[in-house]
Amino acid sequence: GGVLQSMNCLLILGIFADQADAINGMLRASWLYYIIFMVYMFIGAITVMNLLIGILCEVVNVCSQVEREQVAVDNLKDKLRAALPELDDNDDHQVSKAEFKAILEHPQLVQTLHELEIDVFALIDTCDYIFRDCNDRGLNFSE
Repeated sequence: GGVLQSMNCLLILGIFADQADAINGMLRASWLYYIIFMVYMFIGAITVMNLLIGILCEVVNVCSQVEREQVAVDNLKDKLRAALPELDDNDDHQVSKAEFKAILEHPQLVQTLHELEIDVFALIDTCDYIFRDCNDRGLNFSE
């Protein structure tokens, strides 16, 4: 009996200290009530623990996805910066609508855009919208 009482004391005072009075009342009433209540408390604790683990996994997944997207965007920026000087026909460090369409015909850049799941045809179709505020000057390389 001494070992079981010690285990019960550690369980009640160590883990379920807030419910100690309720648990001791259940134990005094019947072992069955005590066991049912303890099973309920353990299932509740495991459920909350699994919920927190799920939230933590989702946060790690989202952070990983954001980081992957950032690496892909940085890769695209590097490739664009490397290709833009050769595609800049008038050396004004701006991309005109014609130069933009030439970029979309550059095989390596098109492949990178496909890897990033960017629709090249949609870019071509929205070219007028992209250059709507540029008048005749074009976009800066930084834009």
